[in-house]
Amino acid sequence: VLLSGGEIAEHFLKAADVNRLRLIEEPLPGIVAAKAETKSNRSLVVVTKSGSFGNEQVLYELIDYLYKNNYKNKKHEFERSLT
Repeated sequence: VLLSGGEIAEHFLKAADVNRLRLIEEPLPGIVAAKAETKSNRSLVVVTKSGSFGNEQVLYELIDYLYKNNYKNKKHEFERSLT
């Protein structure tokens, strides 16, 4: 899931019942890819960016990044509780 804008990301993560983000990596400077985990033990990969950061090309690069990467075997280096 690609989330652009802090308010959009916040509302999406709350609506999806996400309580933990595990940082995967920084696909582009200032942009974060993370594994979002819900209270019911479901997970999905999210990429978040500031709404005012980057241009149309950045969005294309991030879509390509999500398409090409498989996170099931990635080691998670950082954990942040959202509760």
